[in-house]
Amino acid sequence: MSQKSSQSGFTLVEVLAALAVFSIAAVGLSQSTGEATRGSRHMQANFLAGVVAENRLIEAVVDPAPLVAGAKTGTDTQRGRQFDWTRLVGPTSRPDVVSISVTVQDPATEQVLVRLDMLRQVKR
Repeated sequence: MSQKSSQSGFTLVEVLAALAVFSIAAVGLSQSTGEATRGSRHMQANFLAGVVAENRLIEAVVDPAPLVAGAKTGTDTQRGRQFDWTRLVGPTSRPDVVSISVTVQDPATEQVLVRLDMLRQVKR
């Protein structure tokens, strides 16, 4: 008598092919997740640096003391992160107007994150 055996399931080649496809998809997904996380951190740093720059410009505008031409530097902390800032005050073509420029950098990388410029009328 002959016996017929029916086997069901996947062959080894089919299992390996499925694992290869899954591995490629998993690597792509993990890389895109990492990029999204880095992008989110960068956007948060730029936003917080913008807050620092705006605060320094507002301080220069509302301060009743006369602005002194030259550079002023400092460090601010926003949401637990430190940022280095530089405020430059300089002359313009009009004697009653000064230029104010604020640059904010990441102290770890020294990368400029934000730069804001404005003009302020001064009394002479």
